[in-house]
Amino acid sequence: MASRPVMVSRPLTASRPVTAPRLVRKARLWFALCSCLAVASFSSEATPCGAFVARATKVVPSLQVEQTLILFDPERGQEHFIRSIAIRDPSPGFGFVVPVPEKPVVAKIAKSPFERLAARFPVREFVPGFSSAGRLGGGHGSGEGVAVLSRSRIGSFTAFVLTASDTRALQKWFDDNQLVVPDHAQSWLAHYVKLGFYFAALRYEQQASDVGSQAVRAETLRISFASPLPYYPYREPAHAPPSSLPRELAVWLVSTREYTPLSLFEPAASGGVPHFVRPLAQHGSDRLAREELRTFLGDELRALLPGDRDDTSLTIQTFEDQKRSRAGFGDIVMVPQLPGPPPPLGSSRKLMASLDPQVTP
Repeated sequence: MASRPVMVSRPLTASRPVTAPRLVRKARLWFALCSCLAVASFSSEATPCGAFVARATKVVPSLQVEQTLILFDPERGQEHFIRSIAIRDPSPGFGFVVPVPEKPVVAKIAKSPFERLAARFPVREFVPGFSSAGRLGGGHGSGEGVAVLSRSRIGSFTAFVLTASDTRALQKWFDDNQLVVPDHAQSWLAHYVKLGFYFAALRYEQQASDVGSQAVRAETLRISFASPLPYYPYREPAHAPPSSLPRELAVWLVSTREYTPLSLFEPAASGGVPHFVRPLAQHGSDRLAREELRTFLGDELRALLPGDRDDTSLTIQTFEDQKRSRAGFGDIVMVPQLPGPPPPLGSSRKLMASLDPQVTP
């Protein structure tokens, strides 16, 4: 699969500001409802969800395709973030980190759904592939200001769930565990520590069969956490200049409602005014019976679908992103396309703060 060329349609080099009156009214209505709630990689152009580079490890070429399936249950306030990770000739320290608003549970998915998703719900000419990952290493103990909440073996990875109340303490924890936190990642860490987010850090445990192997394989992982709205960890540490090639990102969102992705864009130019944008282009929205999706996604994922009845109608939306850089973009929070009851105060504040720096988390 990895040898197949990626067919690239017209690059989406810039996001569209949310200026359409209907969307503006929709966003204003949503924020009016919520205003009382107070809400290193293998290559610089393919760093998913923030990543670090471990000491004394070789560089492994990245694959440019990121694929994510989000299963979101608004009634239960539960998100399942599913991602395939490419593994090609990994050396010790291969891994990645994902920030999430609430304490996550990490699990392995034995059978990847992405080839079936791309065939049944295509994103333009998007060809199935794997996301790349940055590098992590070490992984033991806690220090003052840092808590390791869990450690478990998930497939070929060791998964750590961390929380931190102090950025320097978190940086020291990484350093004590043979991790390099580049200068450009420190402010990224500080952002999530301030918001009170959790960190799911996954370290690949090298297998004997990996030595000298050139084969590319993938493992699909699930990160589940409580959230009042669908959330995508889109913000990245500042890094090298953008690639001359677009980055491929495909997102499939399954829920009982339809959503619009929003992100705060903060221009680097002096005097630039931060504004909300739609960072992903939507290419499809299909309404299916829950039982049809259950059959399509397979046994592992069917139990995670929202809704309790097989005749429940679910929406699967497809989104695409081909930016050359995510500089200036914050994380993505998906807001309902139709007005509804606002989420509770406690569960909304972190997401509101991720959209608006003026909100205190």
